[in-house]
Order: sequence, then structure tokens, then C-alpha cells
Amino acid sequence: MKPIYKLMLEKHIVSFDQLVLSTYKHLNLSALEAMALIKLYKLMEKQISLIKPSLFAAMVNVTPAEAETLLNGLIEKGYLTIELSDHDGKSKEIFHLDTYVAEAIHVLEKEVQKTLLSSEDELIAFIEETFQKPLIPADLTALGSMLQNGYTVEEIKQAALASVSSSYPSMKTIYKHLYKAPVKPYTPPQKDVLEKVKALWEK
Repeated sequence: MKPIYKLMLEKHIVSFDQLVLSTYKHLNLSALEAMALIKLYKLMEKQISLIKPSLFAAMVNVTPAEAETLLNGLIEKGYLTIELSDHDGKSKEIFHLDTYVAEAIHVLEKEVQKTLLSSEDELIAFIEETFQKPLIPADLTALGSMLQNGYTVEEIKQAALASVSSSYPSMKTIYKHLYKAPVKPYTPPQKDVLEKVKALWEK
């Protein structure tokens, strides 16, 4: 079974170009190396498995010698892999970029995790400042439960602000405002309003 990231690339759910542009600096690659990876992926999409340095040099606008150095550098870093494949009794070179894609996806996952942690830290600081007291471990567990249940940071903040009016603002009062939001009682329309609606309907 193919890794999920390969399926996402094949179905164009994820753009390889954008993946490279978003991650190459994190993986200590130069802009030229990033462009080389993008060009190599274009060759893969065209099912061209053999890299000809002279042709590749023209694609990245460098000399054949520079192209060879560029490719060797990507191989040494492990981002470009060239293998021999037997097909119909003939050996031929094929290349793939699986290692780079896996590393790039890992970089994005770390960035997402970092963003989530930052938003949680900011939320904790907001509640502690609002309640004027530090949160204890049980409070942090309750807060994590709220986020896991799908409540947004903004919704929890609003519930925390609403809880300040309570005698003892706490995570329990936040739960109350989140889970037991008061339902506005039904108020029947006034008779004159009904008459106006009726008049408009009959026109």
C-alpha cells in the first residue's frame, strides 16, 4: 500500500512545488537545489526515469558540470535516490524523491504541532490572566478536553470572559457556558406585527 503522502501527490491534493517551496530552507537546501527537486519531479510526472545531465542542465540553467555537482549533492543528502531496475531483461536507472517528500511532510507536521501548542499556551495565559490565578493540572486536563471536543480557542475565551461574573470563576463555569448556554425563551409576536405581516401577504 502506498504511503498517504504519495497518494495525495498523485491525486494533486498536495502540490509538490508548494511542498518544496515551504520546506526546503528547513532541510538546509539552497534555492537552486529546491528548483532542481521541482524539475526532477516534473520528469517523474512525465515518466522519464533516466536523468541526462546535459538535458537537466538546460532545465535548471546551469552547465552540465554544475548540474552533475547539483545532482550528486542531492544524492549525498539522501533526497535523490537512483536505483537500477530490471525491465524485460534490461537494466535501467530510475530515480525517486521519496525521502525528500517524507522529510518535507515531517517538517510540516512539526510546524502544525508548534502552531497548536502556541495557541494552547496563549489560551492558558489568557484564562490565567482573566481569572487572576494559575491553572492547576486538573484545569489543564479539562481545557484539553474542551479542545478535543471541538470547541475553538475563541469560544473558550468568550466562555472564560462570561465566567468572570460568577462568584467563583473556574473551569466548571467555563464548562457551564460552553455546554449549557441558556436558550432564549420563545416570545410570540405581537398582534400588530402579525397584522402587518398579514397585510403584506394579501397585497
